[in-house]
Amino acid sequence: MDSVLVIRFSSLGDIVLTQPVLAQIRSEGYFVDLLVKPEYGILGSMLPGVSRIITSQASLAPEYKLVLDLHGTLKSRQVTAAVKAKKVIRYHKRSLARRLLVRPSGRRVFWNRWSGLDSSQQVTDWYAAAAVRAGFQRTGRFPQIRPAPEAEKSAARMLRDHGIPAKEKIAVLAPGARWPTKRWPVEYFARTAEILRERLHMLPVFIGWAEDTLLCKTAAQMSNGRAVSLAGATTISTLTAILKRAAILITNDTGPMHLALAAGGRAVALFGPTVPEFGFAPLDHPRARVLARKLECRPCSLHGNLECPWEHHNCMRRIYPEEVICAAMDLIT
Repeated sequence: MDSVLVIRFSSLGDIVLTQPVLAQIRSEGYFVDLLVKPEYGILGSMLPGVSRIITSQASLAPEYKLVLDLHGTLKSRQVTAAVKAKKVIRYHKRSLARRLLVRPSGRRVFWNRWSGLDSSQQVTDWYAAAAVRAGFQRTGRFPQIRPAPEAEKSAARMLRDHGIPAKEKIAVLAPGARWPTKRWPVEYFARTAEILRERLHMLPVFIGWAEDTLLCKTAAQMSNGRAVSLAGATTISTLTAILKRAAILITNDTGPMHLALAAGGRAVALFGPTVPEFGFAPLDHPRARVLARKLECRPCSLHGNLECPWEHHNCMRRIYPEEVICAAMDLIT
């Protein structure tokens, strides 16, 4: 059986969004090798369609029927140049269109109208278009991820160790993000946790990576009641299992949003300096709501900034906890 190499080194959410293409290629009778950075190797066992996860170029097969480059960087081009393949197809990143949409320093400029991007498509569509050009059938739009039974057992033990029995309903909150301007205010997360506990009778569970430990601990303490922080304690697999179990996820524009939805969960996603037109928001998803404010200064950057150019951060501060709770209730009731 011929093999296809798919390249998507990072990041977490971007890799998850490749799953529909991976599954389609596998369903058409090919082995699928997925090349990622070592820290994302665990994803291979959870993404239906992957035959083999590869974290080193030394592990690549001698020859491929096709190389599908879904990263489109200099590094991925170097890999394709070094691999023996009958065909190489790269996805169209819309890099220029995305950059044209950005408003420098939060100021609208005339070239924003030239972008041509709207919120009707997502990166999964752009990945699928590349696969179609390679000769495969059009894929589905919604990724799937399946945590292993061992990961679900480990997640259950972790929750029990924090005093959370199996029958208790949990709401997961993800206050972290790589760029500070993409973070909803910590006091808003804390207030949302209070409402989730008091009105909806859910236990708030804050999640994040090691660098989010202080942020999550602060949010949990500010919520004035019982709340748990698991920041820095979960792996990708146990986090996915927790998100699968949760009644709802409240999150910034980060990877856990895609993990939760791919695992079958529900999510309220908060978008500030970035916009759905960039292609990374849930697309007409029945289990997701995207909250954002229409401001003249958005989007002020492609990935987020260290500081708000206007020093008010209204794109996030004007999304209020009560509004988030309404969106969450709309999904879970």
